[in-house]
Amino acid sequence: MRLLRFLWKLFFVMMTSMEDNETKELLEKELEIAQENNKILKKIQRGMRLGSFFSILYWLFILGTAVGAYYFLQPFVESFGGILGSFSNGIDGIQGLDKIPEVDALLKTININR
Repeated sequence: MRLLRFLWKLFFVMMTSMEDNETKELLEKELEIAQENNKILKKIQRGMRLGSFFSILYWLFILGTAVGAYYFLQPFVESFGGILGSFSNGIDGIQGLDKIPEVDALLKTININR
């Protein structure tokens, strides 16, 4: 009976020590996996930060180019607007030619029906 108890205790001690070793190995593997995951997550976070930075830089370049182009082309656009305004005034003047008596008489002599 004592022998059986001794063997049972020996078996229990061996199992617990074996469990401790297995547990220790599992914890070490878990630690390695956690450290590897941490490295991967840091790389992902760095990539996201760089992506955000370059996205902001991209839009600043687009907006800066648009504002710079407007600043550079503004005198040309204003002069073109002036040319269009004078052209429109010229068209209005041509449309008002029939109100002049001499032109009206000329049109009647040519027999142009309005």
